[in-house]
Amino acid sequence: MLAVLGGIYLFYLMESLFSLMTQENHQHAEDSDPHHCDHGRVLEMFQQERKQKDRKQSTSKTDLVEMEKQKSESDLSDHKRDTQMLPYMITIGDGIHNFADGLAVGAAFSLSWKSGLATSVAVLCHELPHEVGDFAILLYSGMSVPRALLLNLFSAMISFVGLYIALSVATDFATTQWITAVAGGLFLYVGLADMLPTLVHTRSRRPWLTFGLQNLGLLTGWSVLLLLSLYEDKIHF
Repeated sequence: MLAVLGGIYLFYLMESLFSLMTQENHQHAEDSDPHHCDHGRVLEMFQQERKQKDRKQSTSKTDLVEMEKQKSESDLSDHKRDTQMLPYMITIGDGIHNFADGLAVGAAFSLSWKSGLATSVAVLCHELPHEVGDFAILLYSGMSVPRALLLNLFSAMISFVGLYIALSVATDFATTQWITAVAGGLFLYVGLADMLPTLVHTRSRRPWLTFGLQNLGLLTGWSVLLLLSLYEDKIHF
């Protein structure tokens, strides 16, 4: 249990640090549009600056227009910088995630090929849409298709590092249990903190169909894992 909690805390710590590093990017995305100037906010900022200089002077339209222009240029510059940093932040975060996946798969295969197969199915089910989503974000950020594929391939290759480390370190059952528990904590955090909130807050034009598809996907995935855990001893090739 301690190792599971440690895995949850490790991923929480990593995601919190990335969130702090990209806090300005989120604020720009939520609070402002780089192609649209918030007149109310600009006027408020302008009035505060003018009050510090002279409370008796009134704001002029010329200064207001200039203030809007400066803010618009600043927003465009910040948006461009954030867009340039976004692909590399995604690649780093995805690489750490893939490293944990490699650890889990390696530890599972060190126990038995059956547990390794079950873990591989679980990793495949959550990594396939994750990688497709990351690839779409890289393309949206303005990156070319070959470069986006190269970054995705680089982050995916890090999973082999985790796989080889787990296979080399997990020489006894106790070590394998610790690695598996930490990886399990990482999976629990991703599922409970990232995926479920996304499912809850998803909006579409056909909400009942979306709700049904979400539950179908969840129940299908859980059923596959349940069947693997119950009948893994009877699986033969």
